[in-house]
This record gives sequence, C-alpha cells and structure tokens, in this order.
Amino acid sequence: MHPHIIHIYATLADTLLKDLEDLEEEENFNNNNDGIKKINFEEQYEEEDDYEEIVDAIEEFLNDKKKKCERKISELLYDEDFLKTMNHIKNYIIEEEAEKLKNEEGTKDTEEDGDENENNIKRKKAKYNNEDENSLNDNNPNDEEVLIEKCIELIIKIDTEILNIHKYLKDIYSTKFPELDSIVYTPLEYISVVSRIKNESDIKNIDFSDILPNTTVMAIVVASSMTTGIKLPDHLLKSCMSFCNEALELNENRQKVLIYLENKMFLLAPNLTMLLGSALTARLISCVGSLKNLSVTSSQNLIVVGNSKKSILGLSNVNKTFGVGILSTSEIVQSVPDAYKKKAISLLAGKCSLASRIDYFKKYKEGQYGLLLREYVINHLIKLQEPPPMKQKKILPIPDEKKGRKRGGKRYRKLKEKTEITELRKQINRLPFGPNTNEDFYTFTDQNTALLNSNITKLKYQTKQKTNIPKKKNAAAQSSGATGGLSSSLIFTPLHGIELFNPSINKTTSESRENKYFSSLSQFRKV
Repeated sequence: MHPHIIHIYATLADTLLKDLEDLEEEENFNNNNDGIKKINFEEQYEEEDDYEEIVDAIEEFLNDKKKKCERKISELLYDEDFLKTMNHIKNYIIEEEAEKLKNEEGTKDTEEDGDENENNIKRKKAKYNNEDENSLNDNNPNDEEVLIEKCIELIIKIDTEILNIHKYLKDIYSTKFPELDSIVYTPLEYISVVSRIKNESDIKNIDFSDILPNTTVMAIVVASSMTTGIKLPDHLLKSCMSFCNEALELNENRQKVLIYLENKMFLLAPNLTMLLGSALTARLISCVGSLKNLSVTSSQNLIVVGNSKKSILGLSNVNKTFGVGILSTSEIVQSVPDAYKKKAISLLAGKCSLASRIDYFKKYKEGQYGLLLREYVINHLIKLQEPPPMKQKKILPIPDEKKGRKRGGKRYRKLKEKTEITELRKQINRLPFGPNTNEDFYTFTDQNTALLNSNITKLKYQTKQKTNIPKKKNAAAQSSGATGGLSSSLIFTPLHGIELFNPSINKTTSESRENKYFSSLSQFRKV
C-alpha cells in the first residue's frame, strides 16, 4: 500500500478512540451530579418535614366541601379596582364622621372623649387603607371628578349584579315558594325576604315590618300557608343564602357610594344640586348613567326615570302612581297638594333638563342659576295654588249729558214702544198750579190726585191694531183652484183601473139632494 494511505487510516482510528473516551467521561460526570441532587433533595425534604405542621384530614375535607357548596356569583366583589375605590370611599366616610364629632364637641370634657373617638376612627381607617402608594388625592379636583365618574359607573354595575343575583335566586327558590315572585316585585325586597324565610314552612313568627308594608306581609303569610312548594335540599339552600349575602353586601356598598356622591355632587353638577338637592341629584345621575346622558334626555323622559313597580295588594287603584319616577320624591313636589303634583313634576322636570345642560357645559359653577330656577318653580306653584279673585262689582259708567243718536227704523220704533211711558204715568207726573197745590206732591192724597180724577176719562190705553182678515177672503183663498203638488185628478177604481176624476160631479149631486128636500117646488106629503 502507499505510505500516505496507511497514515490516513491511522489518524482516523485515533480520532475515534478519543471521541469514545470523551463520551465515557461525560456519562460519569452526569451520574455524579444526579447523586448529589438526590442527596440535596432528601435533605431539604427532611428539613421541611421537621418544621411542617400536621394537617387534619377531616377538617381539610370539610373545608373543601364548604367551599364547593358556597357558590359565588358576583365577580364584582372580588375585583381589585372595585375594592380600591370602596376603600377610598370608606376612608372618606370615616373622615367625615371625625369632622362631625369635632364640630359637636364644645367643651374640654368632650375634647378628651373626642381624642378617644379619633383613635377609634384611625383604627377603622387602618383596616381600609391600601398598601399602594399611588392612591387618589382629595386635594386634586381632577382626581375627584374622575372618582365621581367611577362611582357613577360603579352604581350601574352594582345594580346589574343585584338584578342577576335576583334572577338566579328566583329560579332556585321558586321550587320552595313559587308565589313569592308575584307578591314582592323589587329585587332587594325579594332577596331580603328569602334570607329571612330560608327553609321554614311556618313564617308567622318572622318579622318583615322593617322591609315590607303590612298588606304585603299578610299576603306572604296567606300564600305560604297555601303554597305548593317543596323544601330545598341543603346544597341549594346554602347557595341561596350565599347569593343573598352577596346581594346585601353589594347594596351596602351602593349606599356608601351614594353617600360619597352626595357630598361631592356639587363639583359635578352645582346648578342641579341647588335645584334638587345633593341626594336626589346623585340618584338621578346614577339612574341615567352620566351627566352627559342626563343633559341629552328630554324633560318628558325625566319624569319616568327611576320608576319602580310597587305591589299594593288589597288597596284601590286611587293611590297608584304609574309613570312617576324619582322626581316625585323631591321636597318641592312633596310640599304641594295632590291636585297640583302632576303639574309640579312636569315643571320641575323641564327645569332639571335645563340645569343639567348648563352643568354639562361648565357654566355658572357656583350654582346661582340653579337657585334662580328653584325660586321660579316655588313661586310658580305658590301662585298656582292661590284661590281665584273675588267677583268685583262693575261700576256703572258716568251718564252722558247728550245721549248718542241711534239709528231710526221700524225695529227701533217697536223697541221704543215697549219702554214708552203710559198715559196714566204721564197724568200722575203732572202737577197742578195754583193755590190748591201742596209741597208733598209725591204722596198721593185726595188733593194731589184731583188733576188725575178730572182727566181720568181722557186716559186711553194704547192698543195694538189687529189686522183681522175677513172670513170670506179666507174661504176664497182656501177654495182657490190652486192645488198642491201631491194632489192629482186621477183615481183608482176596482173595475176600470185608473180613471179621470171630475170635481163638478160632487156639486151636481149635492144640489140635487138639496132640491129634493128644500126646493120651492116640493110639496107636503101625506103620512
């Protein structure tokens, strides 16, 4: 073989041997590392076993079972943004309580008690404080406006969550008490009633007086005694109770948000707040959604905003107020009698829409225009309730010296004849002259009426001339040849049908009858 070829084979064999040796070294190294890792893991496991507490298996099983039974339907309660805003609102409410307590304190003794109250308030505030450093500042008005808008959105979200819970709760609880849905309409009242009834069949001893009126309580008691429902199993009852607790918690948060909005509503809508008040303004804006939506809505639609269906069982339809919303609860409307309430609501709705548009365009930021609108509405309603003016006596006009000449004529002469002085009155008004006259000529004595007695024969009452038509002329007019349009000279006979009628035949027959008995030629007959 060629020496160069032998050299190539030798080099290939050497490289293969080196590669095999390298592989063996890597395998040994990996095996050593695995052994070290196993030793370290076992040591860590032993250390953890030394410090870990032994968990009771039965308690863990029961806790897992409870978690499975308690269903959570509201995602809003566990949202981070919701919790942050609620903590900020709670801190604000606590600060307001502290300021009220400070204002109420007037003496030194009360100051010492106030320090204790402040410490308690600080403890409460520490519970709700966030760990985040980027919290909202009350001093910045832009941040406050952002928070107010957030709160309005939160109220809408809370309302939708409560409606969803009410829907799920009705579906489950209808198997136990199906008639309750037709008696109690509002979601919160339904949820609170379910949370008190639970799974009991006899509900006479349960107190609903703080939730419902007496009429609806009686209706619920009667319906429960005649219900066809069945008791709920334990897992469904637990889910119902968890739903009720979530809804009631959401309602508490909603009330706190409304309290915050009431205090901050003057920043958002000053004119509307001066017109309606902060509480009603907050409710109105939260129902609509925002100040922009409120400015767009017409006054007729504002009357119906917040209309709730109420059950008034066993009562007449007189007190039912359909189509009336939040504005009916305002101070202005409540102070007006029932006869004028409809007018007051429509007037107030028009001014509310005007004030909301002014607030949306950021005019009259101190609320002076809203105050003017409030005064206008109150004055208008006061004027509306005033009784009508008394019927005044008409003063007669001053008589003119010269009466205006009226147009003469036949009609005017007839009117003048009716009011003309009679001859008797003319004779009474005349006075005699001479020694026989007396001053008391208005008293009708024998002497005063002497002139009247002397001329009594001359008195003639004016009588209307009656134009009597002679009887002959009347008879001639009736017997004239003129006939009416309905009369004709044709007659119907049973033998010949239609025949012409000759009126002269009647005359000849009547004359012949008269001549028969009363003629000059007739003679007496012997009987």
